Amino acid sequence: HVESHLSTNRSMAFAVPTRIPPAAIVHWFRMDSLRLHDNPAFNYAITSGLKFKAIFIVDPWFNASYNNGPSVNVWRFLLESLHDLDSRLQKRPYQTRLNVFVGQ
Repeated sequence: HVESHLSTNRSMAFAVPTRIPPAAIVHWFRMDSLRLHDNPAFNYAITSGLKFKAIFIVDPWFNASYNNGPSVNVWRFLLESLHDLDSRLQKRPYQTRLNVFVGQ
């Protein structure tokens, strides 16, 4: 549903969307919230009735926040945690994948 609004300049008209419902909910998992069972935002997203997308963004600060980069053990822990989260998300009732991006 779109309403047209005319500006004060008669030669310009534009459409402004009004109340378009979201097609999906994107839940951004962060380093401090990789758990499912006690995550209120995640619980809201999966019970909303909308299509659910899960993402995690590896921020460059993670690598830069250590003097010589994070240790192998820190990277291993992060990768294992993300793999575990992806495995849990693939099961019922979620049936989705964790999308991992690198960026800011």
